Amino acid sequence: MFRQEWDKMVHQWRKRTKEWGAHIGCAIYTPTGLPFFMEEASRWFLPASNQKIWTTAVAIAELGLDYQWKTRAGLDHDGGLWLQGGGDPAFSFTEAKALGKELLRAGVTEISGHVYVDDKAWKAPFWGEGWKWDERILGYAAPIHALNFDRNRMLFRADPSSNHPELTRQSPCEWIRLEQRVTWAEPGKQTKLSIRRDNHHIYIKGELDRNHPEVFVAVKRGPHHFANGIVTTLKDMGLNIRNKTSILPYYFAEDLPLLWEHRSPPLRKLLAEVNGDSDNLIAEVLLKTLGNGNIEKGRVRVHHCIERWGLTPHPSYRDGSGLSVHNLASPEQTVQLLHYLYKELPWAPELINSFASYGRSGTLQERALILPKGVEIKAKTGTLRDVKNISGYISVEGECKWIFSLLINHLLHEQDGEWLQDQLLAMLIDWQGRRGS
Repeated sequence: MFRQEWDKMVHQWRKRTKEWGAHIGCAIYTPTGLPFFMEEASRWFLPASNQKIWTTAVAIAELGLDYQWKTRAGLDHDGGLWLQGGGDPAFSFTEAKALGKELLRAGVTEISGHVYVDDKAWKAPFWGEGWKWDERILGYAAPIHALNFDRNRMLFRADPSSNHPELTRQSPCEWIRLEQRVTWAEPGKQTKLSIRRDNHHIYIKGELDRNHPEVFVAVKRGPHHFANGIVTTLKDMGLNIRNKTSILPYYFAEDLPLLWEHRSPPLRKLLAEVNGDSDNLIAEVLLKTLGNGNIEKGRVRVHHCIERWGLTPHPSYRDGSGLSVHNLASPEQTVQLLHYLYKELPWAPELINSFASYGRSGTLQERALILPKGVEIKAKTGTLRDVKNISGYISVEGECKWIFSLLINHLLHEQDGEWLQDQLLAMLIDWQGRRGS
């Protein structure tokens, strides 16, 4: 019966959207671990950001929910400021101000020497394997370093009330010159933007959405962006920065007196950002942290952890966020992980609660399907240019009823995938109502 309804739904969807070439895989389990429905469930798909489920689960198991990253600062006898990174993905202007306050408390009012940045705890590459080269300028594909500042990206924003949009920089760090040719998109129309960089010049042209008039651009060099953010903040706080101060890569001197040490928020505080909001940089930081700064060692650690759980590792796990087009996962494999988390691991509720909530939070906040009273959907979404995935849990009155994974690849239009996701979820909720339990 469910098979007949599925086939009818998919056929109508393909006919309406002309998505005849889309590949669809689906696995649905009951909370007891019994397969309820399988469609191409063992086939390999691009998981996109569903990859983050694996990354965050292993990170919690291996690092712990209270894991924190350290950032250190010191001053030498020549008035030079030394900065050493430990991978903190949340470091931004608030933390830079805390450093400034510590400098002022110690009686330091001037940085008369150079600024030295020690990013060497983490090894290259600083982008994930299989990331599309033309996306590395985009804010969601920023480089991953031991020193990260404000997600290693610059924010440009236009006033949505203006007749003609003009982007202005909101991140006062790296010196750049912006050239733009942008217009407002028609309501409901999918926007198209082109972003290009040439040294310190950024070129943006295309259409902006009035409801989301922001553009994020990835920085070129993370450690220099970090140092620029610190210097800008210290200047704003009244500290004198020598005009000829240079930013130099260097190892943090072992005999340097430690002036300040900052600890990031614990991992548990960042879970909603990486899973609910699908923050790529945090996911990549987690993978590199698992490998002590080496991404290959991080991959090995993920593989071994999954094997210890008795689950099938990915045939190709290449990055932590899911941006890589070299990743592979199956719906069945994903549901088996979700079931294992739900049944076996004591910290799983914190991970599951970090997923987006349908119609309420994260990447599912704007979904339009109206859920019946008492029904909640907690899920991880995944989106690439021709990919739209969703995996998670359907609960009724706080009790899990379905564990599902729907992976859709080779789409013509992303929004077509959202429609099919909504139809499947509505069908599962309806089936649960028929079962009456």
